[in-house]
Amino acid sequence: MSKDTGSSEAKGEAGDVVRLTAAGHEAMIDRSGKRPQVTIDGRPVAHGTDAAGKFYLTEYAFDRGETLEEVVERYLSYLERIEARSEP
Repeated sequence: MSKDTGSSEAKGEAGDVVRLTAAGHEAMIDRSGKRPQVTIDGRPVAHGTDAAGKFYLTEYAFDRGETLEEVVERYLSYLERIEARSEP
């Protein structure tokens, strides 16, 4: 898994952008707005926090983490494992 943390300029405001890649999948977490935006393979992914303040992805809600990056990394690892099982 590859992780690239950079800074992005959006309408004059600096925001943190984290890019993660694994097994042909790309994820981006953009924190330049009020609420972080998560995209995986260019597709927006809904996310939230539970009552304990743990982050989760809606389509992968059984897994929680201290940071959004942690949960996205585990989701990409999950996709990698699923794809490895489906290969002949």
